[in-house]
Amino acid sequence: MKNYTLLDTVGKTLKANKELFQIEKYYEDKYKNNYLYDLSLLDDKNISTEDMEDIKKECMKCLTMAFKEVFVWSKSDIYMSFNYFSGSLYFKPTTVYSNAKNKRVYVIMQLVKVDIIFKNRNSLYNDYTVTNEIHETIAYNMESIDLEIA
Repeated sequence: MKNYTLLDTVGKTLKANKELFQIEKYYEDKYKNNYLYDLSLLDDKNISTEDMEDIKKECMKCLTMAFKEVFVWSKSDIYMSFNYFSGSLYFKPTTVYSNAKNKRVYVIMQLVKVDIIFKNRNSLYNDYTVTNEIHETIAYNMESIDLEIA
């Protein structure tokens, strides 16, 4: 696990750790509140901003403490799309508890394994060709971690 600067609120932790981003309010529910995500494993992998936003939204929509694997794919139809990606992401959750508040403060979901293939085609009549493959792992143990802060 990375050495994050763990503070007593989500906002302070976000400011202290630039690689983290917060779940959007639209995707929050009673089981997924105060989630923070770390997708820094995808940095410098030559992914377009549009594809990266699709990946982030899929993670916020599907990822929970119980389901740590997310399948991602580009939303497209075969007649209009010339770029396509599909794959899976594996996350390692870290639950941060506060002794002072006596409750869970937030959960950090760190991306630890990536298997994504990006494909492209020039014409409707051409087959897709692989333009980018990402297969990277930084941890093999996907068990959750519990940490306490004062």
